[in-house]
Amino acid sequence: MSKYDDFEAYEKEYYGLWFGKNKNLTAALELCVEAYGLYKEHEAHILMDLIMLNFDLEHLDETKVYLTKALDKGYWYPEHFIGKILNHTEFKRELIRWETLRDQSEKVVKYEVILPIDYDTTLSYPLMVSLHGWGEDLDLFKQF
Repeated sequence: MSKYDDFEAYEKEYYGLWFGKNKNLTAALELCVEAYGLYKEHEAHILMDLIMLNFDLEHLDETKVYLTKALDKGYWYPEHFIGKILNHTEFKRELIRWETLRDQSEKVVKYEVILPIDYDTTLSYPLMVSLHGWGEDLDLFKQF
């Protein structure tokens, strides 16, 4: 039985512990690890949080484990998020792998067209275009 109703509730709680007024990074990490075990559909996102939390706690070995797992799965995270890790001397090998994934991901553009439920080809509809520039996956972006 989960402490929270869904992943977003876990995320809100551990982000509060991580970035909030009463910081407790160790407790945030514990919740993040728990969420990782429960919500595999959010694996890429939770792995990024595990990477960053471990790094913030100076757990370099654990940071490397989670970063390697993410890279092995082909997950690429924007430099905006993990640049401080990649610039650390302990992560030279991971930097090379990250750069390779970055170069590959820049060549792939994913998009989705969503039509109204009762779409009628004889009618005109307004067009809404939504773009995201941080490199997160389409499913995560659609939540927002």
